[in-house]
Order: sequence, then C-alpha cells, then structure tokens
Amino acid sequence: MTNTKKSLRFITAFTLALAMVLSIAPLSAFAAGTETWYSGFVAEAPFTTTGYNLTPTKTMGVSGTLYIDATYRVVDKDKYSTPVNCTLEIRDLNGNVLATTNTTFSSQLLIPLSLNVTQGQRIRLYMDAYDAYTGDARRVQITYSHFIS
Repeated sequence: MTNTKKSLRFITAFTLALAMVLSIAPLSAFAAGTETWYSGFVAEAPFTTTGYNLTPTKTMGVSGTLYIDATYRVVDKDKYSTPVNCTLEIRDLNGNVLATTNTTFSSQLLIPLSLNVTQGQRIRLYMDAYDAYTGDARRVQITYSHFIS
C-alpha cells in the first residue's frame, strides 16, 4: 500500500472516530432533574444500592392512581444470613411520607405501593434495605416499575 493510501485511510478512520466521540460526549450517563410520569407501564432499569436510595423528582403528568411495584433482591447473602428489612415510600418534596410499606424478607421480594396523585404533583421514591437484627445497611438490587391509571 502506498503512503498516500495509508494516510487517507488514517485520516478517514480518525475522522469517523472523532465524529462518534463528539456525537456521544453531550449525553449524560444519568438523567438528572425532573422526570415526568404519564399513564402507561414503565419498567425502570435495575440498580444496586447499599442502604437507602432517594430518587430524583418525579412529576405526575396525569391525575389518577400511581402504582409502584419494587422488587428487592439481596446481593450480599454470602456475607449475611440474617433477614433484611426493606422500606418503600412515596414522599413529597418536603420529605413528608405520602405512602409507605415496610416488610422483612431473606432473598427476594416484590413490594406493591399505590397513591392517588394529581397532575403536576411532584414526588420522590425512598427505598431502604437494612439488616433486620442489627440495622446495618444491606446491599440489594432494586428493580421497580410504575404506571398511573
């Protein structure tokens, strides 16, 4: 291959790589800020947390009954054999609890929770997992879904 072809090939590859990097760079890995929830079922991506997690603000796009189904799965079972207490709360932006459930489990658990909401209402979800005996934070994977009807 001649030097001209090698140079042209390098410039083309470099330009394509640069275009890909620049097109992805403005995207953030985590969508910060307010998210609006509308009617319809949405399953969120699973995440792993130790102890508690407080979601970013969620704005209700419609009025109706908000249904949350959260699945907690214990990740640190190899370190602990004790049961886990888990809490799921729907809170307003001042931290007031609007709906709550708390239960104990040992491996995996589905927790349903519901609340009547109005269009424009803003909430946050609080999820917590801790050792049933010691109160120490436990590591869990949480997957949740929501819909408004």
